[in-house]
Amino acid sequence: CCISRYKNEEYGFFVEHIKSLGDEDSDLKPVPKGFTRMETAAYNLWLPTTTPDGKGDACVLVQVSKLDIGVSVPAFLLKQIGKAIAPGIIKSFRDSAKFSLPGSAAQHAKFRQKRQGGKEG
Repeated sequence: CCISRYKNEEYGFFVEHIKSLGDEDSDLKPVPKGFTRMETAAYNLWLPTTTPDGKGDACVLVQVSKLDIGVSVPAFLLKQIGKAIAPGIIKSFRDSAKFSLPGSAAQHAKFRQKRQGGKEG
């Protein structure tokens, strides 16, 4: 996959664009006859903020994703698929956000030391 990232430390935001490589650009095995490789792209914007009470740090993630499966899918079916997978996606985002809470593995001395190693962490 191809990942482009930009961070602005002055204003505190982070942007990333992640997309799949085309068949001609990748070292992946050739796609078997009768199959196609799906193309995907995700655009993420991470914005710093504070908790609702104003006492802690928080982050807002805005994400837009595109998946091209190569065939048309009826809107009603996409809606049903979205309803089925959305809870899992939201849970993943919540779980990753909990990673930085006090008491989590991220607060362990080993992880703190790694984060303090430099801006890139």
